[in-house]
Amino acid sequence: FPVTIFLGERKITEVNVATRMGKSHFRSLDEDAQFLSDPQFHLYPADQGWAIAHESAATNETLVDGASLQNPVYIKDGMRVGVGNSKKGIEKFPLTLRLR
Repeated sequence: FPVTIFLGERKITEVNVATRMGKSHFRSLDEDAQFLSDPQFHLYPADQGWAIAHESAATNETLVDGASLQNPVYIKDGMRVGVGNSKKGIEKFPLTLRLR
């Protein structure tokens, strides 16, 4: 089953294979995509479903439900992924990940 990515209520794409995602995937959708690096995060299939990892070369933090993504985590349906600074409470370009 794929991971479906939404921006607000709008379906952006489905991911069926391991994919590094960043600015180039999203820049045409919203000006806040400028804060993403290329790549920003990595979606990949894992033992118990799908996982997400921050790309270490990215300039800004990858945020999962508002918290800095330090280590890979399993994706939960409805999880929010954005970019920003968790210490300053800044979150840009929030995407919603769906697993159905």
